[in-house]
This record gives sequence, structure tokens and C-alpha cells, in this order.
Amino acid sequence: MSMPKDKAELNKIFLIFNYINSIYNLYIYYVVIGSYFERE
Repeated sequence: MSMPKDKAELNKIFLIFNYINSIYNLYIYYVVIGSYFERE
């Protein structure tokens, strides 16, 4: 039997994880671009 409260909690965790993941990706992108420009 599905529990709406748990579902909402899981959804919130998923959203937070998504948010952190996108920030992490931006950080990696920034570091890669930064190092690329330093090499030039």
C-alpha cells in the first residue's frame, strides 16, 4: 500500500538531489573551462 507522506518525502529528496547534482555539474563545467583558458 502506497503512503502519500513517504511519496512526498521521497519526491523532496529527489528534488534536492537534482538541485545538488546540477550545481555539481556547473562546478565541474566551470573548472574545466577555467583550466582550459589557463592553458591557452
